[in-house]
Amino acid sequence: MKNKLILITLLAVFLMAGNSFAITIDGDISDWGFTYGAKGFSESETVGPGETGNNNGVYWWEEDAVNGGGYVGPGYGGQQFDVEGLYANISGGYFNFAVISGMLSSAGTKYYEPGDIFIYLNDSINPSYVVETTGYRYNLDGSGYVLSTTSIGGVAGKGYNFAEIVEGNGLSVWNGEQDPTQIYSINAGATADSVNFASTQNGHLIMEGQIALSLLGSNIQNIKFHYADVCGNDGGTTPNAPVPEPATMLLFGTGLIGLAGLGRKKFLKR
Repeated sequence: MKNKLILITLLAVFLMAGNSFAITIDGDISDWGFTYGAKGFSESETVGPGETGNNNGVYWWEEDAVNGGGYVGPGYGGQQFDVEGLYANISGGYFNFAVISGMLSSAGTKYYEPGDIFIYLNDSINPSYVVETTGYRYNLDGSGYVLSTTSIGGVAGKGYNFAEIVEGNGLSVWNGEQDPTQIYSINAGATADSVNFASTQNGHLIMEGQIALSLLGSNIQNIKFHYADVCGNDGGTTPNAPVPEPATMLLFGTGLIGLAGLGRKKFLKR
């Protein structure tokens, strides 16, 4: 009985390893383990450098939530230009990401487009992978307002190796980290990877995505992602989410199997 209890305890720890709670990619973040609004979001905020942390396997960036007059800067913005939070999680062999923003999901008068998702591996100074969120880019006037849209040959919710895209910068740089913000064009012959991606628009734009770790390559130690508006004046980067080492997980699983066999052998002897 004692060995059985030990086995159950270790199995529970194994299942929790890597924070493998279920996330459904549907544009609803209620299954991420926190309630939207609980972090002090407000509809008009002054952008700061942002706060970061790790909450039960969710590696997050959120803006400072300092109440202001709607100034986003450099230039005016308000809620339509506001990025509230970014969230990353690794579980079940997948990298999950979520973005909460005030952006529109499509072009409108004097609105900026959503930015794309730039993924960094192993603390590289350049992104390794990009997820296209709209399938097109916006042409902006000198003030950053939308003039027209142009297809870039990419598809919303598809992933691309960084070498396969032409990187486009936003209108401006804020806090020294807001570019890159979008895919400018897709190179000929680029391969589009399937990424589980969904978005909803209800006061805020919420985007969720899920990428198999195998698509991101081998020997990955950690992952983070960057997101910013095309205007470049609001956004941030999540902290590193460490990737569980396959060898460690395999060794732990083998140990569980061995413990189970030991318990069965003792049971049979009795």
